[in-house]
Amino acid sequence: MAKFSYKNKKLEFTETIPDKVIAVIKSGRFYELRMLEFISSLNFKGCVADVGANIGNHSVYFALFTNAKKIFSFEPVPQIYKALEENIRLNKLEGKIIPRNCAIGEKKGQCSVAYEPHKKGGVAKVKSLRGSVPMDTLDNLIGSEKIGLIKIDVEGFEPQVLRGAKKILAEQDPYIFAEAQGKKEKDEIEKILFPLGYRCVKVFNATATYLYTKNGAKNTFLDDVKLYLQRFRIFRLP
Repeated sequence: MAKFSYKNKKLEFTETIPDKVIAVIKSGRFYELRMLEFISSLNFKGCVADVGANIGNHSVYFALFTNAKKIFSFEPVPQIYKALEENIRLNKLEGKIIPRNCAIGEKKGQCSVAYEPHKKGGVAKVKSLRGSVPMDTLDNLIGSEKIGLIKIDVEGFEPQVLRGAKKILAEQDPYIFAEAQGKKEKDEIEKILFPLGYRCVKVFNATATYLYTKNGAKNTFLDDVKLYLQRFRIFRLP
């Protein structure tokens, strides 16, 4: 069991999934803490969709250290999902975090998920749209909720997740934190988000996770993005 304290709260996480997330937790802090603390500062209202919740590092943080009403946590890999459920129980967050063992995509159906626990990071990603893993859309599952923030980390499947959330994105204005491993992936995300009024305003993490806000909101963050992109010569912002 990995245990640590943060802001006077004692936290516990099971060590049954030996990946990079639990390695950081065992060192005594949340994984991707800088991004999480920034999210806490946003003071958003409504619920959170944590797509690719893994063992619940982000979901537990959202539940305890943000204003989120509820956290909907989606994780398709059964053994990782079991650890997610255990971490919800260990931190007494039943009812605040609502987990679901399914993939999130562009339409309802089934898929197969490739999980390589011995690969660095313990990568899990949707392999094909045929298989036995249930898949649904954010619009179907939580479209009736007030959504304040969507976090997506699904190893290249982010565009499909966003296409399945077009009703939420058209009718609401949640903050979106989406991972993109390169320019191609980022371009695909922005083909969906830009027509809806979203713009990229900040970037986090070793594998870039971009913050998008609607109608250029909070563009005070834009300089951070420009500096990051210029540094790594990824591309030029319009």
